[in-house]
Parts: sequence; structure tokens; C-alpha cells
Amino acid sequence: MDFLNQIARTCSMETISRETVRMILSNHEKLIWWIWQMPLYFETKSQIFVHAGVDEEAGEYWMWGASDNTLLGKFPATKGKFYKTIIAGHVGTCSRDLAADRSYHDVYYDGESHYYIDRYSRNI
Repeated sequence: MDFLNQIARTCSMETISRETVRMILSNHEKLIWWIWQMPLYFETKSQIFVHAGVDEEAGEYWMWGASDNTLLGKFPATKGKFYKTIIAGHVGTCSRDLAADRSYHDVYYDGESHYYIDRYSRNI
């Protein structure tokens, strides 16, 4: 991290991001391999844990058409009733689609079926 702090003064964010990725890949090969082996979602009888979201228009058949793109990059966040509770991250809870408050960085519950966990939350 000292190296990244040193180059932060003179390098672009793109350069810093590339260097960070290179350092992680070269120093944590086993961890990266383990992460790639993990499923993109975890499902219980009443919940779906996923990075970004699922195709809710498919209802109970969401997993049959679930693309990696949807599971990892769905945007904007969906609110409202779904037959299971969805716990996801990916989007900032401060977004206008959720809390609509730039200072809100916490777990957001839509009152029905969705929990979104902000990456900056201090309460998890």
C-alpha cells in the first residue's frame, strides 16, 4: 500500500487501478483462483444472495435465464415485491433509485423484497 500511496500523487487513476490489479493478481493467485470458483449467487428457500441482481421479470424461473452480466452488473436496482428476498450489493444505496440521499451509505431495504448493501456502509 505504501507504493500505491507514493504513486497516487503523480499517476492517473487508470494507472493506479492497473497497478493495483497487477499487484493483487501477482501476490494473491490462490485467493483469486478461489474467488473464481465461487458461484455467482447463493439461494436459500426464501432468499437470493447476489452481487447485483437477478432477472425478476422471469419470476421463479429467474435462474434459467440468469446471465453473468445480470448477476454481476444489473443496474438500476429493482424495488418492489419478488417471491424471494434479494440481498445484493453493487449499487451505492445513496443513488436516486434507492435512498436518493448522497450521504446515505448503509443497508437499504425497499420495504418489500430487496436489501441493498452499500460498499461504504459502516454498519456491516
